[in-house]
Amino acid sequence: MRPQDLLIVTRRFWPHCGLTDMALADLAQNLKDAGHRVTVATIKWSRDWSDHIRFHDIPVIRFTRPLTGPWSSFRYARSLAKHLALKNYDGLIASGLGDEAIAASRSTDDMTAVVVRIDDALEGVAGQLHRKHVETCLSADAVVTNSLAVARRMAGLEQMPSVAVIPDGIRIRTNQFPSNANRLGIRAALSFAHPVLKIEPDQPLAVSCVRMSVGCGLSELVQSWPQVLARFPAARLWLMGDGPQAGAIWQQIIRLDLAHSVIMPGFFDELEDLLIAADMYVHPCQEIQSGEGLLRAMAVGTPVIATADDWTASFLNSGNNGLLVPAGDSACLADSMIRRLTDHDDRLKIGIRAMKTIANLFRPTDQADKYLELFASSTRETIAAAK
Repeated sequence: MRPQDLLIVTRRFWPHCGLTDMALADLAQNLKDAGHRVTVATIKWSRDWSDHIRFHDIPVIRFTRPLTGPWSSFRYARSLAKHLALKNYDGLIASGLGDEAIAASRSTDDMTAVVVRIDDALEGVAGQLHRKHVETCLSADAVVTNSLAVARRMAGLEQMPSVAVIPDGIRIRTNQFPSNANRLGIRAALSFAHPVLKIEPDQPLAVSCVRMSVGCGLSELVQSWPQVLARFPAARLWLMGDGPQAGAIWQQIIRLDLAHSVIMPGFFDELEDLLIAADMYVHPCQEIQSGEGLLRAMAVGTPVIATADDWTASFLNSGNNGLLVPAGDSACLADSMIRRLTDHDDRLKIGIRAMKTIANLFRPTDQADKYLELFASSTRETIAAAK
């Protein structure tokens, strides 16, 4: 296939660094590495921000922040249409079910394919999915998600078009294998950066980065943490990220008197460094989530513990490249974390096996190829309809 000109339209992009933002940054780089010309269009959230930047040699344009209200999508579409009048694209990828997707469909002609990408965050959905979101998907040429759970949820909506599941393409530092020296160096840098991130060289550290929503399992993780502290009193647990359940999780931490050992530092633009610094990564979700944090932890060789479901069991072989535990079993989760902190010898071996798993199953080239096939099939259908 000849190189394509592609535009990714997203509400937030770097320096925002949530799970969706990081996944879109990877998608942009994966498409670029596959030989395509990629541009990112996003919002200028601050007057101090420039209108144009380059992110890893990918041009990023920033539209003026649209006002909220009934005309927000119209204003957004007008800004996008002005840009599209200056440059033609072979395809657009719109993130979420909000103004970005609506504007992309309104601003393009029939020859430009529009793909809507959604994930667990369901950007643009306040509360329940309803008819407006279905119509947004119907106006696109294809709808994509990285999560089987999201695809199943969307399939339950009346008249909803089919949703393709395309796993994220996880970028791996192929020249960097897990090493104790690298881990200690990052810990020293974190300790220097901020007092709340202070972590001693031999201090046990567990991290988790999941969307703090219903079913995320963080409540069970916090509930199990006192058992870990009974064995390792100096242990620390970092819960990265945000979401609607963040307040309730923090109140649970206070109620259990765990604020001295459990912190919620938000997001970091370099998630990989924090994952490398950790002794283990915990994916406690009780519902199937896309698990970007889990995959990124495996990609840098951090030993992982995950609740068992159809998705995690498809690539995690318990005891080989990670550990699987039953969903909602706090006691088993605590035992697994203690086991992970006790068994230092297998850390390197487990980490390398995990990296190989990600390299084999979540290849950036596979993600890029599948997106381009969607664009190609949409174009073929458009040409056939025109004939």
